[in-house]
Amino acid sequence: MWRKVLGLMLGLLVLGATAGITMAEPDHTSNQVAKGSGSIGGQIADAELSVTLAWYNGVWDPRLEMWRYDDIITAAGDTRYQNGDLAYGVYIQELEIDRKNNYTHFLYNPSDPKFTSAYPEPTGQHNDYQDALKLFELTLEMIDERMAFILNAAELVDALISTPDAGNNNGNAYYEWIWDDGPPWAPFESDASHYVRFLVFVEPEHTGEYTINDYMFGPGYEYIGVAWHMYAQGPPAPDKMSSLEKKMYRVEEITPEELKLKANQLSIPKDIIETALKERKPVYITHMPVLIIKESVAPPKDLKMILKKIAKIEQIKEKTR
Repeated sequence: MWRKVLGLMLGLLVLGATAGITMAEPDHTSNQVAKGSGSIGGQIADAELSVTLAWYNGVWDPRLEMWRYDDIITAAGDTRYQNGDLAYGVYIQELEIDRKNNYTHFLYNPSDPKFTSAYPEPTGQHNDYQDALKLFELTLEMIDERMAFILNAAELVDALISTPDAGNNNGNAYYEWIWDDGPPWAPFESDASHYVRFLVFVEPEHTGEYTINDYMFGPGYEYIGVAWHMYAQGPPAPDKMSSLEKKMYRVEEITPEELKLKANQLSIPKDIIETALKERKPVYITHMPVLIIKESVAPPKDLKMILKKIAKIEQIKEKTR
C-alpha cells in the first residue's frame, strides 16, 4: 500500500494536479497563542507566537482512492520590550507535522510557493496568498495589542516569500526558517511569520491521526510553541457505501451538474472539481467532524543545539559592535 501511495502522490505532484488549489474559505479554524519572556540585549522582553490552523471537510480523491483533507497553517511571532519597543529576539521558527499511524499520508511541496512561504525573506518567489488573508487577520488579531505585529494582514500577505528549509522524515513533514540576518545592531529579527499548506490523505475505513507542533526560538525566552493532535475520519469508499451508510458517515454527493452551478462556492479543491467535470462523475464530501485536541507543546528535540547557536551568534554579534 505504501508504495502505491507514494507512487500516486509523486505522480500527482509531478503532473501539477495540486497546482490549482484555490478554494473557498476553510470550513474550520482553531487558533492558539504562546507567550514567553526573558532577557534580550540586557533588557526584559516578551515573546508571543500566534498560530491559526485551518482545515476543510474531507473530500474523496478518486485518483488516490483516499479521503483528502486540506490543512493550512498561518503563524506570526514577535518580541517586544515591556515599553513596546521592538526587541530583536526571533531566531528560528519551526513547524513539525508527524503522522501517528500508517493510514495517514501527507503531500506537500516546499519548493512550490503555493504550499509554503515566510516573512521576512530577502529573496525568493512570491505567490498570490489572498486566499489566506482572513486567516492572517485572525492570527494577528489574537496577538496582544502591545505586541502588535509590525505589518498588518494585507501587508504581510504581500510580503510573503517562498524560500523554506523543509524535509521529510519517515513520512513526516518538517519546516525550519532561520532569521539570523537581522539589522546591523541586532543578530535576529523582531517579527517573523510563515504560511504552510499541506494535504492529508486518510485510507478508507480508517482514522487518520497526526500532530502539529509550531515553535519559535530566541534568546532569553528560549522557545515557545503550540500543538494540536488531529483525528480525521476515513469512511469507506463511496462506491462501497449504501445510501444508509452515506447518511451515517455524513457523506454528501454532489453531481457534475451541481458542481457547474456552485463550484466557486464550495470548499472543494479545484483539481478535484476539474477531474469530476472532465469524467462526469460526482464529488463526495464527508461532513464528519475532525477531532482536534489542543495540547501542550512538547520540548523540541533540537533545543540544546539551537540554544548553543543562539549564544554563539550573540557572542559574534557583540564582538562586531
